Amino acid sequence: MMKRKVVDIKRIVKKRIELRHQNLVFIEKNNKMNERDIKRYAPKPVNVELISRDEIRTGKNSRRTGRGTASSENIFYDIKTSEYPISLYKKLLNKKIVGIEKHKILFLISNYERKEMLNQLLDEIKTFNTEKIIVDYMIFDDVSSYTIDDPNVIVNDEHRGKFNYWKTFNDMFKYCEKNPYDIYVFSPNDFSKYDINKIVRYGIKLIKHKYIFNTFNDKRATCWNTTQPINLTDEVDLIFFSDCGFFTNHITLKALEFKMNEIITRNSNISSQVGKQLTNRLNILKIPIFHPIDSIVSHGNHPSLMNSEKIINNLSTNSTYIS
Repeated sequence: MMKRKVVDIKRIVKKRIELRHQNLVFIEKNNKMNERDIKRYAPKPVNVELISRDEIRTGKNSRRTGRGTASSENIFYDIKTSEYPISLYKKLLNKKIVGIEKHKILFLISNYERKEMLNQLLDEIKTFNTEKIIVDYMIFDDVSSYTIDDPNVIVNDEHRGKFNYWKTFNDMFKYCEKNPYDIYVFSPNDFSKYDINKIVRYGIKLIKHKYIFNTFNDKRATCWNTTQPINLTDEVDLIFFSDCGFFTNHITLKALEFKMNEIITRNSNISSQVGKQLTNRLNILKIPIFHPIDSIVSHGNHPSLMNSEKIINNLSTNSTYIS
């Protein structure tokens, strides 16, 4: 029977240290590095290129891929548009609809103050219902100063404001998870005069596909990245950002896991960052964002309750709606 060999751990460790020292030519036993070796092997300084806040938001330098400051989301400055099936999108959007089956639409309205505008929007929604198109709504109120006398309302426990607006979107996504509809329309309370027929038409064409379809065109071509739009039809572009006004379907929200990721910011000089997070997550998933060449909803020139004029001008000189 062979005698079991005793492993000398200390000797093995010592040997490995010696081998490492041999690989590092400037190290010798019991000797210190001289001044020449220190200069030769000392870590070389690394050039660190600082990125301004404006570049972080807009992606002015397309070489950079960084981390978002507020929503902890990747910011993509180089989106590979060649990976999007453009011909499929054109085919879907140009497809003719023969007959309309019964469809259910749910408006998810984020509300704060502006009572008259909310009532105007609700009146429009309530009067649209037809035999085949059923339009419902749910109001998510951020503790307005007035009481909403409506059974379809969820009032936050406390006022969230801009910094916690992501929580309201998270609540809306969770509501969609439990309440299946064919089309979900996410709307602030100051949107009005929706072209619901057009929403239904495109919703039917895209019903089996993941998509986000913006409803308002404020003439921005890019936001949170520099990828330029691609024209698809006389009515629609493929664009690479979305704000907080759009319609979509259940399978798209499922791909987004019916949730918003936490956004931690107390910077009063930027927007809520909800649109930025959605934009980046959609681009990561390569979910197409369709954009109307002409808006399918109206939005007035009234002041924003969430963002100051300065913030809006910083984000886009043409925009009056930024979330």
